[in-house]
Amino acid sequence: MNGFLGTRANFIVDLTITISAILPLLLLLTFYLASIGKYKLHKNLQLLLIFITLSLVVALELGIRAHGSNTNSFELKAILIVHLFFAITSFVGWIYLAIKSLMTKDMKFDFDHKRWGKLVYIGLCFSIVTGWILYFFAFVF
Repeated sequence: MNGFLGTRANFIVDLTITISAILPLLLLLTFYLASIGKYKLHKNLQLLLIFITLSLVVALELGIRAHGSNTNSFELKAILIVHLFFAITSFVGWIYLAIKSLMTKDMKFDFDHKRWGKLVYIGLCFSIVTGWILYFFAFVF
């Protein structure tokens, strides 16, 4: 199925790139919710964002496997490696943070939840930016 952003990308790739543009803002919203004491809403929105992100990544990966990808240039391969590093480490960190937080009773965290959240956020932002770079090289130029 053709995408909707007017490039050579398919629908799933365009959907992933669009949601990735919104994800950092939604994550900042969850941080704000936690800062004003709305912890349950913070938790539920975080879990929803994890589920949406995981679903999109699986759909994107299946699409890439089914239709192939064009990573023939050295530069594109290098960007892909950097992207995968940030994508994998930050998503694993996000899952770890969510599981550890869900296992914590009465919100008495025995670890620095806020610091880990910021690190995951920074990693996700790097992953998103490198994903956009890949998108432009693979589907726009």
